[in-house]
Amino acid sequence: MLDVQKLSLKWYLILTVLLASATTLSLGLREILGSVRWWEYFQYMLQLSITLVICWFIHGFFLLNKLTWVNNRSKHVVSNALATVVTFVIVFGLYQILPETRLNNYGVGYDSVSDCMIHLIGAFLASVVTYFVFYSIYTSTALQTSRLENEILEQAHLRAQLMSLQQQVSPFD
Repeated sequence: MLDVQKLSLKWYLILTVLLASATTLSLGLREILGSVRWWEYFQYMLQLSITLVICWFIHGFFLLNKLTWVNNRSKHVVSNALATVVTFVIVFGLYQILPETRLNNYGVGYDSVSDCMIHLIGAFLASVVTYFVFYSIYTSTALQTSRLENEILEQAHLRAQLMSLQQQVSPFD
């Protein structure tokens, strides 16, 4: 089972806000910002949040669990491939379910194979960016834990040496 604290959901939220802000900035630079209705931003934020949370949980599952059916090296590839496919399918479903917006009009539909490839590449990029952020946090946390454990072991070793020296100086105390 996934430990919510180990998932570092605050970093997921930061990533989501950063990507949504980048899109808003991009729309502003292309002078589309004024023609978009306010609720369309919330719909876009929902789509982006769902996309990233899917990737986040898939990568969290693969990185935080010891899986016997996949080795350590290939689990990174499997994690990204699974996140890409699941994200592509979910985004396609959201595209079909959610109402059409002006943001979608400026985007790419699912009308041809090349359009689907563009969405598949987008899902892959979302997966890779999410994986990079999650893996960086995971590695940083593991390194901090390892350093802390080493410090505790070093302190225990120093205490043992101190006790040994104290016994040598006054063995009958």
